[in-house]
Amino acid sequence: MLGLGAIAWIGWREAWAVAARELQREAEAAAEYALRLVEGQLLAGDLADDLLRGLSDQAIRDHEGELHAALKALRPRLPLVESVYVTDREGRLLVTASRYPVPRDAVIADVDWVSALASPTPSALHITKVYRGRIEDRLFYAISRPRTGSGNPPPAQGHDGAIHVTVDPNALAAGLMALNGEPGDITALVRRDGAILV
Repeated sequence: MLGLGAIAWIGWREAWAVAARELQREAEAAAEYALRLVEGQLLAGDLADDLLRGLSDQAIRDHEGELHAALKALRPRLPLVESVYVTDREGRLLVTASRYPVPRDAVIADVDWVSALASPTPSALHITKVYRGRIEDRLFYAISRPRTGSGNPPPAQGHDGAIHVTVDPNALAAGLMALNGEPGDITALVRRDGAILV
């Protein structure tokens, strides 16, 4: 009887060790997948910033069609990037990768990512919560960063617009689900403040 108990205990420990290794593997795969996505979003933001460097807000408006096409051409090379939005210092849309022309009255200055980047102590980037788009009726979250090197006169507060790279959380969720090992496993992408993105 004691021998059967010992065998059962050893088997139980081994089952837990296998489950822990599998969980660790799944967590590492999900982290790598999320990291690649974030790197793609950052690259899209850098490429958009390079494309617009030296252009004033008015120059962007004057060449919106060409710039829209150039931003749109980035999307197939960057997995899961849904769109790129560029705003001026007041939060008005200048150009996007997904819609042409942008509505001239579209202002998004009241959303958290615009105010976070326009604050007196802005961060180098901001990860938004999940939103339903006003311009395009879709769910998204974005990595936003300040626009640099514009052709505008220097702003008094230092903020000269922003670049917002959006991702469809449902598309990202499908990729994460493919990495789950067992039905019922849950993988999530969570902001530092606890807001769930995916």
